[in-house]
Amino acid sequence: MGSRMNLIKFLSIYAMLLLVNPLHANAQSIFKPDNCEFNISFPGEPKVSELEFANGLTANKAEYFGKESYYRAECASINNTELLNLKAMMMKQAELDALEGVGIESGEDTVGSYYKLRGYKTIDGRVVTFKIKSYSGVNSFVVLYAAEPSSVFPTDNIHLFLSKGITLRK
Repeated sequence: MGSRMNLIKFLSIYAMLLLVNPLHANAQSIFKPDNCEFNISFPGEPKVSELEFANGLTANKAEYFGKESYYRAECASINNTELLNLKAMMMKQAELDALEGVGIESGEDTVGSYYKLRGYKTIDGRVVTFKIKSYSGVNSFVVLYAAEPSSVFPTDNIHLFLSKGITLRK
């Protein structure tokens, strides 16, 4: 009887952790388009499509809509990433998305050098915080987007998606 109660208790705690932290759940999905040097983990199966930019560049896009969160990754191949100005591209995207209170920073982690942008806007009467992070590889670049209501921002899921949800392909 005691071991059965311990099993029930363990399963209850495990189920609760999966609800709180879905990126660690078995339901995660890896987005790894052919033209991309990066793998991106989503908390569930994203909708995948192709995106065309005004300059003719195309990217693979994956989007996942959680209960109150939104995750997106865009990856495009490019001939010379040294010519790519990710900071300017992210600031332009923030302007197009009408984000307010925009702040941008740069840094380096195990994946590489990045730019990270944070801003907010009101959608249907709710203030939503956006975090956007970009990396440039040798032959491609990736931009990660994450958003959720500012009242709960930041959650562990957003942090995991932007920091542990991306890896370089081996």
